[in-house]
Amino acid sequence: MEKRDGKKKIAILAVACLLLGAGIGAGGMAFKYRDELKFAEKFKILAETDKFMTEKKAKMNRADEMDELVVNGYLSAYDKYSYFYIDSVMRNRMNLTNGSPSLISCGYQVDLNEDGMLYISYVEPESAAEQQGLCEGDIILKINENDLINDVEGHVKELMGKDGTMMTLKILRGSEEKTIEFMRVILKENNTRGLTAEIIEDDILYISISSIGFDLDMTFNEKAVPLVKDARGIILDLRNNPGGGSGAAVEVADRFIGESESVDYYYTGETTSESTNDSESDIKLPVVVLCNEKTASAAEVLLALLMQYGENVKSVGMKTVGKGVFQEDDVIGSNGVIHYTAGYYTVGEWECYNGKGIEPDITVEMDAALIGTDEDIQLQKAIELLG
Repeated sequence: MEKRDGKKKIAILAVACLLLGAGIGAGGMAFKYRDELKFAEKFKILAETDKFMTEKKAKMNRADEMDELVVNGYLSAYDKYSYFYIDSVMRNRMNLTNGSPSLISCGYQVDLNEDGMLYISYVEPESAAEQQGLCEGDIILKINENDLINDVEGHVKELMGKDGTMMTLKILRGSEEKTIEFMRVILKENNTRGLTAEIIEDDILYISISSIGFDLDMTFNEKAVPLVKDARGIILDLRNNPGGGSGAAVEVADRFIGESESVDYYYTGETTSESTNDSESDIKLPVVVLCNEKTASAAEVLLALLMQYGENVKSVGMKTVGKGVFQEDDVIGSNGVIHYTAGYYTVGEWECYNGKGIEPDITVEMDAALIGTDEDIQLQKAIELLG
């Protein structure tokens, strides 16, 4: 079975190499003629396979996805973190719009249908969008006086706006046209997503960080710091945290520790680093950090810094993912983007833990599904240590 899977992966890789070499990969990538000959010679069996399938008039079920499938087959030989996708101005505009505070707060999302028309793809129950009359499936014909039928790209951004501002939406629902006067709403909590903070057990500050966004330090300052004065200890919950930006992780670590350094080593030979410094405003309370088998990337950076340099820090839970490499995006061709592993990093005095993970000071095995329940024995252990 392993042999068959191995051959299958080699075949996928070889197809990718052949097609890339022939210049029909995403964005019209092309190699020099000499390189094309090398690819063709090395993978000639695949050319024969392609000829055979063409002669048999076999149908390719996913031809429209060929570029992405081919390049991702090739990238799979590098590592599990690298991937390729076709980018477009329209998709970027859509992602920007859907990720804006106004759409998130109002509780709806938009997309393009098969005819290229903008429609409401999701409406959150009991949200401002539902209360103001939006329904899933509504096609947006106009935003204010801007006609979207022939220019979605130019006007989709008009859905965004400041809190309390109005817009007029002309929509098509089934065969009926409707006009909705819609007020944009921006909830403050949506600007500080990824972190919650509260006092538990009378005097323990419980901080849960679900992701490492670029503005995490600002969020920490707004939501957690004001509660420090009421606490005698802190529980920092990094369980199920997939990571994010390592710079933001270092900034939060700087709230607790003195001098340290995290270094990025690019495979090109370059290095960059981020550091923490001593400060009179550093938090001096005892800290227990919770981690588990889904704690990864920048969340591991934060954990590693606190474990090495925290004066009164203990970690509880299970061994982490062990992602000690970082990725970057680069454009290739006219509209292709490669998200690739650019290098690895070290945190403090530790060697790179990629593929190894970080062992907590105290191992407490627990199903991640029990987080936040009465059977959360990892949290109970953290409370016990602070008690």
